[in-house]
Amino acid sequence: MSRIATAQLIVNALSDVGMQPFLTVADAREALADFADLGNLTDAEAVAMAITVELGIFQGAGDGLMNPSQTLQRSQMASLAVRMQDVILGIH
Repeated sequence: MSRIATAQLIVNALSDVGMQPFLTVADAREALADFADLGNLTDAEAVAMAITVELGIFQGAGDGLMNPSQTLQRSQMASLAVRMQDVILGIH
């Protein structure tokens, strides 16, 4: 799965467990301003990515990039799952 598709999946999963993550498009774009490669995301993709960044689930790929189309490795997915669990349990 790509990083952006995973971000969207995570936001949907958080909604399914009763959390209501929300950012306006403008706030999402502002939250992603430090990542040079996210300017071409759709509004929905930007909101999903920004929510996961704001919650500390996604932290970027380094060098000011997020690599939204990059396929995640199993180890990266495992790290995201742990961070998502921490958010759900309030350990964040």
